[in-house]
Amino acid sequence: MPVESNAVRLYMQNKVVIGSINFPFPGSRLLDILGGTTSMVTEECGGFVELTNVSLELESRGGKKTPSAYFSITSIQLAATSSADTGRGMFAKTHQESYPFIKKSPHFVEIKTSHYNITGNIHLRPYQLPLELLEEGPAFLPLTDSEISSIVSETKWKVPFVAVNKMHIQSMHNLSEPFPKLKSTSSTI
Repeated sequence: MPVESNAVRLYMQNKVVIGSINFPFPGSRLLDILGGTTSMVTEECGGFVELTNVSLELESRGGKKTPSAYFSITSIQLAATSSADTGRGMFAKTHQESYPFIKKSPHFVEIKTSHYNITGNIHLRPYQLPLELLEEGPAFLPLTDSEISSIVSETKWKVPFVAVNKMHIQSMHNLSEPFPKLKSTSSTI
């Protein structure tokens, strides 16, 4: 079976890279590739991800093209796709719920990194705290219905899906209703 690819935009410190990322098997997710949970990254690339048909957009010097390039996953601040289905997995079907399905609620947030401001929806399980989402799970935090703003060039991009590298997050705050809180079980003294 051939490897599937899809367009992705990687946001790094001083450049934005556009290219095609190869998904090693049906059902692959961008978060799995970036998080190193596919053999494609951990065994073959050692913490790097390969893009093909690459276009580099440098903040200060324009751009250039190359047939393929490797990028360190730790240097990627954000990875965005033009389709929300790419984040959920290749060949994902709309409105199809895999077992076990856990309903999540969207929360509109703003995230700041050293070079980008991102607004979009995080999705929390019932009784899940935002801090748990930041401290647990994959290395990249998924957001939907997002807008990315460059702090340097003030360029803005609207994307249906973006994965934010948690190592680059400086702050996150809610822009809509308050985050859920745990019910207090202690009594007052």
